Amino acid sequence: MQIRVYENKKVLSNGATLSREVPIEKFKEEHISKPFNPIIANMFYRAGYK
Repeated sequence: MQIRVYENKKVLSNGATLSREVPIEKFKEEHISKPFNPIIANMFYRAGYK
């Protein structure tokens, strides 16, 4: 996990890959979440990114 903080933006990146069970096309549809990093996923969920 890498976090870069700039004056006008924040960039988060990691080496995780997308799940074959939930391809990117289905992200906006209802699906079961299987986060690679549940702690970071929970942080974004609690911040309102659902």
